[in-house]
Amino acid sequence: MTVTLHRCISCTLFLSLCFVRLQVSVVAFGTNANKPPGNTEASTCFNRQLASASPSNIKYLDSYIDGLNAYGSTFYRKALRAAFGLLKKTPTTSQRDKVILFLTDGIPSDSPVEIMESIKGLNKELNNTVMIVTYGLGEAASSKGTEILTSMAEQNGTLYEVELEPNVRKGAFIPILNPSELRPRMGLYYALFLKNTTVQEPSITIPYMDAWGLGVVTTVSLPLILEGQLKGVVGIDITMADLLSDVLYLSADALSYPFVIDNRGRVMMHPLLPSPVGAYEDPIFVDIRDVERNKNFLEVYDDMLKGKAGVKQLMAESIQSRGETLLEGVVVQKFPAMYYWRPISVVGYSLALVLVLEQHAKHSMLSPLAPSAGDFLYHRLDLIQSQVDTSQCRYFGNIAIKDRSTVKFAPDAFVDPYHYLDSNESNVTVRQYSQYMNDVTTFATNPGFKVRVSITASDFKCS
Repeated sequence: MTVTLHRCISCTLFLSLCFVRLQVSVVAFGTNANKPPGNTEASTCFNRQLASASPSNIKYLDSYIDGLNAYGSTFYRKALRAAFGLLKKTPTTSQRDKVILFLTDGIPSDSPVEIMESIKGLNKELNNTVMIVTYGLGEAASSKGTEILTSMAEQNGTLYEVELEPNVRKGAFIPILNPSELRPRMGLYYALFLKNTTVQEPSITIPYMDAWGLGVVTTVSLPLILEGQLKGVVGIDITMADLLSDVLYLSADALSYPFVIDNRGRVMMHPLLPSPVGAYEDPIFVDIRDVERNKNFLEVYDDMLKGKAGVKQLMAESIQSRGETLLEGVVVQKFPAMYYWRPISVVGYSLALVLVLEQHAKHSMLSPLAPSAGDFLYHRLDLIQSQVDTSQCRYFGNIAIKDRSTVKFAPDAFVDPYHYLDSNESNVTVRQYSQYMNDVTTFATNPGFKVRVSITASDFKCS
């Protein structure tokens, strides 16, 4: 979808109506037609082709529009040439609808004949697959502007002696007489793509930050169609924490890990990226090939995009902090692993599980001091400082000890990992952990662990 805007009167409303599954860009026009340059010096994709309507991309396009100033004439033809150019250079599938939303409040400075001949020639290059929806605001909604905008939407230039091209996709001209009606009137273009078919599969948006504080969510929706007419949409917001709860803490050992991608290869969850739990801003999506960089992974990638299941042995990477990441760097370890993957068809995702091969599973990046029975010490030394009977020191401002190991539990050690993550620990909490872990009678109250845990001199074992 290409949005062409003249004078940018409330034109950010266009972007607020975009679903995240769309591809979109903006052309601002007056005397000249201008496209956004890109949000970094190295990123010029907005200037060349349509971009995914992700929250970060929409935010960038919003900021571009906010910085525009109205000036000069109103050359429709320049705007159309730029819009068709973006559509032509955008890789897409034949199933995707292509549409130009054309908003103006001015009468064209170029002749209607030139405008209609441009539309005819430009759309013919794209096999007449592009629909044009025109919006007239102010002077463009008057009788002087209605004629040309209607002809553009219908792609019918016979009124100006331009031969009609067969098999074009007719759009619609939508006048906006009252600026307060801008948003609902502009949203009407969705009705032009309504098909009289029963929709079996829901539409799933890419994740975004919920405005009401739910965190990162995805919207699952279905159209409500009655007697062939769209009456509304039924939808529900699902937090990514809930959607991926069974996967977030899935790990057989320190090196194994799961990851989830959508049907376009964008990472929904991966240990090298921020977790969707506790996020405080719109996620930035990364292609899975940027984090799984083994060249043989491409076979797995192709299968996952096609919704297939499979298994393959590859070399995986583990990247772990040496301590304070910014100051001490990371350790990168490569190890042989089995990749298992299968589709999550309902939401259009694909899940992969990377399991380190058994002979490498017990490798440890660290060599901690082995605890002895009854020697459990939780890592929150700040809460039990007076009870620790050993010499203490400071490490980057935190209390530390040298002659004993401390323990921090992984969230998946608990029946309710989210309660563990969200609750504020106190000295009472630490005392409960210590009593339970050091107990040899098996009568101590379980503070929420999944299984009974005890400490031996060599390892932690489940009983």
